[in-house]
Amino acid sequence: MNSSRVLKRQKDIFTPIVVASKRSPARLLADKVKTNIDESDIFIPTLSQNSISNQWVNQEIGYSFSKKQLMILPIVEGSLTSVLKGFIHNQMDLPFKFNEKNITDFKICCTKLIKYIKEEVKPKLIEKNVSISPRINVARMAEILKIMYPVYGLYHTKLLHPKAPNLFIENHSHKENGYFHWLNQNQETNYSFKYWNKRNPENYIEIAVNHLAKTLNIRCQLDSNRSHIFVKEFIERLNKQ
Repeated sequence: MNSSRVLKRQKDIFTPIVVASKRSPARLLADKVKTNIDESDIFIPTLSQNSISNQWVNQEIGYSFSKKQLMILPIVEGSLTSVLKGFIHNQMDLPFKFNEKNITDFKICCTKLIKYIKEEVKPKLIEKNVSISPRINVARMAEILKIMYPVYGLYHTKLLHPKAPNLFIENHSHKENGYFHWLNQNQETNYSFKYWNKRNPENYIEIAVNHLAKTLNIRCQLDSNRSHIFVKEFIERLNKQ
């Protein structure tokens, strides 16, 4: 049984990280594991008869408990609950249990976990300033956002001139690529735009661009675990051009 296969189907809720499938040449596996735990909002260990004695699993659990900001939601084989010791033990509330012999029961357990995350775990706001190449233009940023979040729409747009701070741009906000084409035509150098999920407005991505200072300010509030991943992937895609 592989919980990552079940959880990977829920990309509209969060993005699972499977460290073993992420290539990173010349990096030790232990460093990759620590980095990915550090960048996560939720840690989901699966404890079964096979994994409970695995040193990697136990050390990852120990490391994750040292991260106070990390939410830990174990999936546990029901027959183990009475004998669990350590950071995850039988005195804890363990609502996500499954019968090892029943694959359907395991999927039901994962579904309950997903439902809990969707209903109880609030989107996390992060903010990051990054340097950009002078070659990067707004059309490229819009293209990347459309690929990464096709269901998101352009919510609002603002110019950030010192003489007219936060000036909303009318008649360009909701036309397909109209705003970005207008910015390029007018050679604007300081502006922001915000993408959001209309079905879930508390999820959004806001980017302020200053071409003169060669910086981006990225603010995003996405469902569990996706904020850190979005910023990292967005920057990587920008730098590939």
